[in-house]
Amino acid sequence: MSRKARTVAIAAALSGLALAVAVNEASGRRFSYTNSTLRATWSQMIFNAAGLGGVSCPVTLEGSLHSRTLSKISGQLIGHITRATIAEASCLGGTLQRLAETLPWHWRYDSFTGTLPNIVTIKQQIVGVSLRVTISGIACLYKSTAARPLFFSNFLTGSLILHITVSGSLPLFSGEVVCPATLTPEGTSTTSRDAEEANISVFLVQ
Repeated sequence: MSRKARTVAIAAALSGLALAVAVNEASGRRFSYTNSTLRATWSQMIFNAAGLGGVSCPVTLEGSLHSRTLSKISGQLIGHITRATIAEASCLGGTLQRLAETLPWHWRYDSFTGTLPNIVTIKQQIVGVSLRVTISGIACLYKSTAARPLFFSNFLTGSLILHITVSGSLPLFSGEVVCPATLTPEGTSTTSRDAEEANISVFLVQ
């Protein structure tokens, strides 16, 4: 092998090694939260039942993480939603009730968007959410499952959680024949803080 060929081969090997190290570092990093509790409030969380209508209500959810440091493993249980408060008297379009006996709901990691180290969103799954929606006298019960969870998307500005959006498609658990097969939630939280009303930040750690 010529000197030039050896130089090219060595450069290629070093480049490949550097890339492997960089990929390993990025995939091995974890998320570290400044707080282990969450209190998120929606002035209006909307639940659409196709063909039947929609209900919007003020909602507050509270939960806690098992650890402030989380691995990026999709589906991993990271905590529980321990309290769900719905201002039923302020609901529009119908009524919405959560089944208190189903709490706590499982809080799981799903995925993230952005290019490390710059995170744009952290997506999480909420499993076990049980909601009874009543529109025009028709009551339908929906439950989120591991296969069909409710989703939280934490939007970050820098490292600070700015707000949380809710999405997903909850399957029908029980109800009348006219109940739609799914319930679709949407809405953006007006506040997202810990139990002491302090802001929550997320950082990358090894």
